[in-house]
Amino acid sequence: MRPTLRLVAAAAAAGAWLGLLLAGHAAGGAVHLLAGTALALAPWREPALPREGR
Repeated sequence: MRPTLRLVAAAAAAGAWLGLLLAGHAAGGAVHLLAGTALALAPWREPALPREGR
């Protein structure tokens, strides 16, 4: 999966988690799986930059 797409998916999962949590729909705690999904999808590595001087 491309890093940009992973970032968008992670942001969507984090937004859904926060929205459901603040709305009071915890679903017995299952809403916290969205937070874990967001953390798992987040691109943690720095993107490779093109080398200069070539």
